[in-house]
Amino acid sequence: MDIMPRDFGLEHNEWRKGQKEAIILATEQCNKEGGFLFLELPTGVGKTAIPTALSKNNNVLALVQTLSLLDQYEKEYKFDIVKGRQEYPCVLKEKVVSWRLNYNKEPTAADCHFSDPRDCMQSSNCPYIIAKDKAARSTRAACTYKYASLSDVMRDRKGVLVLDEAHLAGHELLSLAEFFITSEQIKEFNLPDFPFYYYGAGGSGDMIDMKTRARVVIWMNDCIKTIGNITVFDRMTEKGSKVARMLQYITCALDMVQDEKIDLFMKCGKIEQMNTAGLFGNVDYGSKKRMYISIKPLYVSRIAWRLFGKKDTTILMSATIGNPDPLAKELGISDYRFETFDHPIPKVKRPVFDLGCPKMTYKNISDAPGIQNAQATLIYNFIKGLPKKWRGIILTSSYQKVETLKSLLKERLNGRIIIGSANGKSVTSRVDEFIDSDMEGAIAIDTIQGWGTGLDFRGDKARFVIVAGIQQPNPRDKFDMARISRAGGRKYAQWTTYNSV
Repeated sequence: MDIMPRDFGLEHNEWRKGQKEAIILATEQCNKEGGFLFLELPTGVGKTAIPTALSKNNNVLALVQTLSLLDQYEKEYKFDIVKGRQEYPCVLKEKVVSWRLNYNKEPTAADCHFSDPRDCMQSSNCPYIIAKDKAARSTRAACTYKYASLSDVMRDRKGVLVLDEAHLAGHELLSLAEFFITSEQIKEFNLPDFPFYYYGAGGSGDMIDMKTRARVVIWMNDCIKTIGNITVFDRMTEKGSKVARMLQYITCALDMVQDEKIDLFMKCGKIEQMNTAGLFGNVDYGSKKRMYISIKPLYVSRIAWRLFGKKDTTILMSATIGNPDPLAKELGISDYRFETFDHPIPKVKRPVFDLGCPKMTYKNISDAPGIQNAQATLIYNFIKGLPKKWRGIILTSSYQKVETLKSLLKERLNGRIIIGSANGKSVTSRVDEFIDSDMEGAIAIDTIQGWGTGLDFRGDKARFVIVAGIQQPNPRDKFDMARISRAGGRKYAQWTTYNSV
């Protein structure tokens, strides 16, 4: 008797090409060997079915990068998901009323004024606690990389760990580990002055030596002492809630800085402009210069193993792995199995075109700024040759290039651009805005980061993608160069550039 999808707890009746073989292989890995399995599964195979099938006989935790993909796990495969506290409303009536009156906003679970949220009289009705407990007990749980890296419950969970869009795992863990604070925030929270104004030759940053690390540890401890005596009554206010989150942020960073086995890079400097949706809400510093401090690890392997350490089996799946060795080395994995599957759709039905654009490097743009207009013209001519009702996405490597393309294409595309800048919105909200729009011929112009992570543009939601720029190591960035100069760094940089497309 042939094995059918429903034998693995899946709700569809027919296998997609390669899906059954991948599930059987993953099941065997869990049952016999454990350890690490890399699976290259092209778009269309249905990767999410693998952790779903494994959950029939295993305790499975799937990690994703975006909330959009997390919602997809819940809606289509019935995973019990948990998001960050800020995604859930506070249900303590007195606090909700107070915040509406005083701040004209609704508090979230991230604003909880109890050190232990379970001390709240409404804890049994708290959407965050309910979701967290349900996911913790579930054999089919999912959360973001960020949530798992911060949650002891998820890190300590045994069983099977599945990394979706695994080709982005290194970058995701690296960005999550960065400690970033501005002089504006230091002033806002009355924190002690940072002991450095510049670090490294010309303020370009450098690896932290032991003496510098000790001074940073002292500063972080002083910060914790300064804001650590916040009371439960202070936490009830909007300001107190922000202080509590800053306290948690610095405490987590202190754990990283105190770990002498983690090589750290620090940069202190001036930031011309920052407009982003960050940990403490939308931050807009306009054009006035502000100081900032950035501390981040050179390697992610030690951070990755905080996720891997207690798992019996870890499965890393992606549509674009290629040679898994650079990624394995980046994550500190020395022994693994790798399997790849053919694309279910013939190449003739998924054409790739080279528009013949010049290389949009910093040097080329500096030497000949007109090449940006030449690129925009080539993009416009390509779109003009497609059916006008087709929706599509144009991706490039920075917000500055997004703005440039938007300005060069705005009039030519005549109102079709509906996403063309961050405007303080997260990548997830921009993606959702595009997906939720029913406008024919709509076009999104955005950075390539975040738009290539398992997003589901079914039907006519997006009929074409134009890659106008990919992120590469910046030869003028000392951190990028430090990453490249380490053992295996150049190969990993080349590998990530390939996989960004």
